[in-house]
Amino acid sequence: MTVSTDAKNIAKCIITDLLLFLFIYLVPSLSHLTGIPFYLLEPLRVSVMLSYIVTRSKGNAYIVALTLPLFSFATASHPVFLKCLIMMTELVLNIFILDKLASKMKGIFLPAFISIVASKCIYYLLKYLLVKSSLLSMSLVSTPLWIQAVMTLVLAAVFALSIRRKPVS
Repeated sequence: MTVSTDAKNIAKCIITDLLLFLFIYLVPSLSHLTGIPFYLLEPLRVSVMLSYIVTRSKGNAYIVALTLPLFSFATASHPVFLKCLIMMTELVLNIFILDKLASKMKGIFLPAFISIVASKCIYYLLKYLLVKSSLLSMSLVSTPLWIQAVMTLVLAAVFALSIRRKPVS
C-alpha cells in the first residue's frame, strides 16, 4: 500500500505541529525548573519558523502563527490576551512579509531578517498603542533589545541555511 504525497505532507504537518505545541507547553516549566528564561529566546517565533522549515508549508506556518499564542494563553495564561493578539499579528506578518520578500529578492537571509525586523516593528507599534491607551499595563520592551537582535540574526541565518530556495507551498 502506497501513501500519497498529500497524506505524507499532512502527517508531517500534524506531527510537527504537535511537537511544537508540546514545546510551547513545556517552555514555562522548563524555565521554572532550570532557572533559564527560555521565553527570552522567542519560542513562538522559533516555532513558527521551524514549522515553515520542516513542513515547507506556508499554510501550516500561518496556522501555527495563529494558534500557538492562543495555546500558550490557554495553557499558561501567558501572554495576557491582548498581548497574545498582537503576537499573533506579529507572527502572521512575519510569514507574510517573508513570503513576499523571498519571491522578489535573491537569497533567503535578507528576506528572513527584514521580515522579522518589520514584524517586530509592527508588534512594538501595536504594543505601544495598547500601553499608552492603558489597555496593557506592562513595559514596552520586556526582552532586552540585544537579545532580540542576536535572535533575529540567528533565526534569519538558520532559516536561510535550512531553506536554500527549496519550493515552499
